[in-house]
Amino acid sequence: MLLGLWPAAVLASVRGGWRAVVTGLFLAGLLTPPQVYAYAWEVATGPRGPFEGLLPATTALGATGSVVRAGLISAGWLWPIVALIIATGWRYAGRPAYMLAILDTTSTRAFLRAALPSLRNYLAASACVVFAVTLIEYPIPHLAMARVWATELLLLVDAGAPAGQVIRMTGQVLALAVVLAGAAGWCAWSSRQWQSLGGDEGLAGGGGSPARGPGSGWIGCGVAAGVWLLTVGLPLVVLATSMRNRGAWGQALRLFAREWKVSLGVGLLAAVLTLSLAVFTVLLGKAACSRWATCGALLCVLVAVVPPAAVGVGFITVYNRHGLPGWLYDHTPLVWSLGLVARYAAVAVAVVWLAVGRQIVSTVEQARSDGAGSIGVLAYILLPMFAPALAAAGLIVAVLAMFEVVVTHLVSPVGSQGLSLTLLNHMHYGRDDVVIATSLTACGAGLVLTLLCGWLLVRPGGRRRMIGKAVSLCAGLVMTGVGGCGGHELEGRRPVLVFGEKGLGPGQFVYPRALATAPDGRLFVVDMFARIQRFNADGEYELAWRMPEWEAGKPTGISVDDRGRVLVADTHYHRVVIFDRNGKESARFGSYGEQLGQFTYPTSVAVDREGFLYVSEYGGNDRITRFTPDFEPIAAFGTADSGPAALSRPQSMTFDSDGSLWVADACHHRLCRFSREGRLLGTLGTAGRGPGQLQYPYDLAIAGDGTLLVCEYGNNRIQRFDRQGHSLGTWGTAGRRVGSLASPWGVALGADGRVYVLDAGNHRVQVLR
Repeated sequence: MLLGLWPAAVLASVRGGWRAVVTGLFLAGLLTPPQVYAYAWEVATGPRGPFEGLLPATTALGATGSVVRAGLISAGWLWPIVALIIATGWRYAGRPAYMLAILDTTSTRAFLRAALPSLRNYLAASACVVFAVTLIEYPIPHLAMARVWATELLLLVDAGAPAGQVIRMTGQVLALAVVLAGAAGWCAWSSRQWQSLGGDEGLAGGGGSPARGPGSGWIGCGVAAGVWLLTVGLPLVVLATSMRNRGAWGQALRLFAREWKVSLGVGLLAAVLTLSLAVFTVLLGKAACSRWATCGALLCVLVAVVPPAAVGVGFITVYNRHGLPGWLYDHTPLVWSLGLVARYAAVAVAVVWLAVGRQIVSTVEQARSDGAGSIGVLAYILLPMFAPALAAAGLIVAVLAMFEVVVTHLVSPVGSQGLSLTLLNHMHYGRDDVVIATSLTACGAGLVLTLLCGWLLVRPGGRRRMIGKAVSLCAGLVMTGVGGCGGHELEGRRPVLVFGEKGLGPGQFVYPRALATAPDGRLFVVDMFARIQRFNADGEYELAWRMPEWEAGKPTGISVDDRGRVLVADTHYHRVVIFDRNGKESARFGSYGEQLGQFTYPTSVAVDREGFLYVSEYGGNDRITRFTPDFEPIAAFGTADSGPAALSRPQSMTFDSDGSLWVADACHHRLCRFSREGRLLGTLGTAGRGPGQLQYPYDLAIAGDGTLLVCEYGNNRIQRFDRQGHSLGTWGTAGRRVGSLASPWGVALGADGRVYVLDAGNHRVQVLR
């Protein structure tokens, strides 16, 4: 609220073309994808960031620091909501009160003692909206590792909780959100001034003398510019300057071309469907002089305050069931787009409603008195009159839909999850240049679109031909994007065994993230609930135990040495924990830090034939540290100053028969081969989707004949290489069926030649021979 007050005064004071620019810039801040915004601040204030320590550190303050950090980041992202709402109130109530008070006192006192009290309804409305949005927002607290209601609800959904339990948990917050939405609506209605986006001389332009107020001077503009630069410009500039490899731009476009295509297609399809709903609820309601508009708008608002996890569960319950064609849910974007419509319909309805206001009453009545019917009024008067506002609303919804995380996570087809979920998952890698480049590209595209939105809303005249061409282009992109969401035929052989399903019971998984085989053939799997389960070679459950601590995060790596010890990279507790085969802890070592022997986020542990341990990590260090059998650090290699040997999220490791160490260098999309002392012996693979190329290799295993099996998280497949780096074939494509994969995290070899593939997104293990 405090951040948005002065920018609101500036927005209400500027006129003409400058109002279009300011409106677009404010929308750009608000429409910056929340995961990108949070990621920018994490890079800026994280380890080795230029503003390290500016925000409360999660590692230092625990849960409290995470929540405060998430709250501060959310404030920087959401203040444009306050500015846009208060700016409307300023034109109607704040400015008259200010102009009267300025005759008797200073500008500051006039603003604080006269203008602000007159804006109480608008302040209350914006407070309710911001609180409701923050209450159900997921990406920002997720990246800040804050355990809030939204993150816990999605965790419950991912654990396979019954729909009834999800509904009961949702009802608690939904009731509060409905109360907040009702309070915001009452404040808006009681003010009697919310006639349109522009009123008589607002965003739609108009005559009159320039507005005067605290935002019209250089000081006011400077303060507003400072707020925008601090909260929007600064984190994005820091993100841009954090790139170490300028060639990442081209690599990002190659790797995420399909994700961009899918996201654009689904976003535009959701925008078209949402605008259709807005036209029928608002414009047709106005044309028919009925209460449809009010009822439809209220229904859209009520659906908008439903938490996105509950929206996703609802669409899964309705559409992913027997009796309905499976292709509708699994291989088309229709259900996904409908979920996005439910999520953002209120945005389009609000923009159109405010644009329409009450200024068309006389026009509609005149047309009806001339014999025009409701459809005629809609087609020949309302649609041409409000085409710019409809176009702006469509652009806003398209941007929001492209980067929606929770609904996409729950409802999108496997392999067609678009850019939002892909970016969020990859942001956990730390300073990945490809992710930074993609994030900045998304922000740049969003800035252009939001400036266009401001232009359409502020100066809508004379844009009919341009809008028609844009609609034609959007229709073509929608069809192109939809075509990219189809299924794929299965490559290769079928698995001989599949075990595991979503759940918290014995033999069930919640997004398993690492697996390892023991010398006796047993299999150990760790999942997102920090449970380690042991299975025999045939996938039969034997026992389970849980990590000592798990609230801050879950392990991402597990291995078993020749002595049968189970070594777990306890990623978010910055340590390695060692168990015996029955789950009894025998040792632990490591602490948070960047000194030799300390870790940021350890990912994997490997043990050579002499008992020396190797621990990989990311998140600032991005290195491999070698330890003695007594856990004393010896040296580190693969650091940022290692030249060609520098690593970027080394995700897993395994030793070859000759004693060399193979490393899955995930964010460099390659495999690296090191000597035991850390000398780079060679690399394998380049970034891409074709044979011999890799996209985020997460795990690797070496077969008895010396070939390498590589688990590609980004390409949803297992690829086999010979020693010279030639691809010998791939197995798996994106999907839910047996033989298909969804974001696989691991691959391991059994003693009898079995290949165990950790199909994380499908919560199961598939076994090949």
